[in-house]
Amino acid sequence: MTQKFFRTVAMLFLLMPAICRAQIVNADFADGANGWSWRQAYVNRSVTSDLCGSAMTPFTPRSLDVPNSAAEPSNGRFARLMPDESYGVGDWTICRQIEQRVFIVPGKLLVFDAKLGDELGSSGSASIGGVNVAVLVFDPSTGREQKLQSIDGRSSVCPYGRRCNSFASYSVDVSAYWGKSIFLRIRATSGSSRSNVSTFYFSSPAYVDSFHFESTIVSSWKEPTAGSWYNSGRSGHGLHLSRAGNGSFTV
Repeated sequence: MTQKFFRTVAMLFLLMPAICRAQIVNADFADGANGWSWRQAYVNRSVTSDLCGSAMTPFTPRSLDVPNSAAEPSNGRFARLMPDESYGVGDWTICRQIEQRVFIVPGKLLVFDAKLGDELGSSGSASIGGVNVAVLVFDPSTGREQKLQSIDGRSSVCPYGRRCNSFASYSVDVSAYWGKSIFLRIRATSGSSRSNVSTFYFSSPAYVDSFHFESTIVSSWKEPTAGSWYNSGRSGHGLHLSRAGNGSFTV
């Protein structure tokens, strides 16, 4: 075997820890809430202007926060990042966040599914507040948090025969953190308002699922012509097999 072969094998062993660390634990919530740190805050807007930030504290999610559904985005569990609720008397900002430490391998995009808001009946849409889902990164090496993406939505009444609130796929540029171990934070913000006798509006829910990384590199490799070939810079002589549409191979 050539020295190049051994160098290639050694490089793979060096890269394996980084490749393994890139995986997001329980990325599709099949194991419920495990692997994610959950935080929330209810901020009275008449008392403070802090929308979320330092106000959030850890909480233990319930089964309702990781529902199991046969509907979209796929059969199985997903995370209810923001519930639809009216918290209490007054004007409230409601914040919820899930967080996980992740190593970002160079050449990757973060991809996930999200649904903002529910489909409503023929009435009541005016009493629903909007919801925002933000993708943030906290870099422990700098002590700074950065928002990478922000998505807005709300529950709404759909036109007859159409769906207006469904899961969609989103991609996030994380190139600024390639090669770093960071805290990935997915944060939802909504609000509610009510008096002692009536509710003016309550929060729109937000759901997320299927977090994963995809390569940003498009290969320029083209399949060589079937037959013998020679590459002096690599393994020398070789034979390329080309698979035909019927499953057979040609040389």
